[in-house]
Amino acid sequence: MTRKFLACTAATLMASVMMASSVMAADYKVGICNFVDDASLNQIVANIKDRLGEIGEEKGVKFEIKEDNCNADPNVMNQIIANFAADKADLMVGIATPVAMQMQGATDTTPIIFAAVSDPLACGLVESLEAPGANITGTSDYLDTNAILNLIFAADPEADKIGLLYDQGQDSSTTAIAAAKAFLQE
Repeated sequence: MTRKFLACTAATLMASVMMASSVMAADYKVGICNFVDDASLNQIVANIKDRLGEIGEEKGVKFEIKEDNCNADPNVMNQIIANFAADKADLMVGIATPVAMQMQGATDTTPIIFAAVSDPLACGLVESLEAPGANITGTSDYLDTNAILNLIFAADPEADKIGLLYDQGQDSSTTAIAAAKAFLQE
């Protein structure tokens, strides 16, 4: 449900960004790059495409969507993004932090929407959550570990062992785990 909400929010945001121009085009080129073949990330892509289809019908515009997956290969990712730029995409969508960061570095003119980025502030994608700045915005799947830990202690105030499962290889874990550790050391 959360991923679907994030994807729909991202799609609506995309359409708003693209249609903000005083001269509305009939067709928009959208390039979507997914980081890996993962059920939750694939669902975000599917939801974005579905929502753009709905928005296209409502507004009488056509979205030409080119979708690709770099399978966590930085060289393939660079090529996909370069292809979007060469095709003069009106909008690029980066699914996951590495893709969004690479898109941000590739263009300062084409609007970029990100999704499935856990901490857009810490990785430098945005200046702030309220005003992202530049040509980039999106949705975050930030994990509020303090809220989760508060629930644990509300259910069992005497809890003295808390296990934290995360992938050390994923930068998206860094902020959430640091916040949880700080909370637990208080």
